[in-house]
Amino acid sequence: MPKVSIPIATYNRAGFLEECLNSCFSQTYKDIEVIVVDDGSTDNTPEVAAKFGDRLKYVRQEHRGNIATYYHARSLCTGKYMTYFGDDDLLFPTFIERGVEILESDPSLVKFCSDCYMIDRKSRRLRKETYLHAYGRSSGRVTLNDLLMYGCFVHGGMDRRSVFQEIGYYDTSFPHACDYDMYLRMTGAGYGIYYSAEPLWSYRIHSGMRSHRESEMWKETVMVLETNLARFPPSNVVITSKVERKIGMMKAWLAVRLFWERQLSESISYALAATRNYPPAVVLGALQMAYSNLKGRQSIYQLGD
Repeated sequence: MPKVSIPIATYNRAGFLEECLNSCFSQTYKDIEVIVVDDGSTDNTPEVAAKFGDRLKYVRQEHRGNIATYYHARSLCTGKYMTYFGDDDLLFPTFIERGVEILESDPSLVKFCSDCYMIDRKSRRLRKETYLHAYGRSSGRVTLNDLLMYGCFVHGGMDRRSVFQEIGYYDTSFPHACDYDMYLRMTGAGYGIYYSAEPLWSYRIHSGMRSHRESEMWKETVMVLETNLARFPPSNVVITSKVERKIGMMKAWLAVRLFWERQLSESISYALAATRNYPPAVVLGALQMAYSNLKGRQSIYQLGD
């Protein structure tokens, strides 16, 4: 039985999948199994998988959607640990080795994750900065309060498979923010997440990624925050106040974005909700968004277009 399982859900991404799989089989840590579940691709994904022969387990199914496909891939895993990343991402050679080292060192840790670089469709690096540089996080343990106050700076990584038997799997009602919800539930249950500031993989930015639909992602992120704030209320009043302010600002930014997208009724709804969380939110949010727009600042999810 391998120590680490690498489940990959894929759909019509043959052009990315081969490079992704090459990065898996180039790991310095060799006690792995690689499982690819093909969600009924209509491109040459079967031919790409065939290149790797019996080094990977390849399963093809009728089209069911990304989360259901990833669940299927995870159900086939036998390792003590499982990775979580996309069929378009690339692992650096020491990613698995470092993750096993950290998780084996402390049984209370159920997830290892690291910062990453951003790449485009042709695997060219985007920006000098890492994906998570703005958070300014140093390596170490991540708490529930960290995730509530600062957002989802946990990204990708490797999980202890046994934890899912206790807290359940990803919530399919959050297709864009199910990972954030999971990490809040992990830390809310008292488990630890280890974050490494060292970039150990590459995150591909392109128009076909789910995060490219930013308004949908923001809506779900607000829902996840509110759900878990109610589920795991902080004992510290100051933290609660900061999270409420954060939610208010996120709703305000979303209201402005929806206004730009001409979704007026939803824009008004989020604007009103923002003021309930944090009264100045709409004014501040509009000014911040307008300033960013005037400066020509581009969302990272548009960089690979």
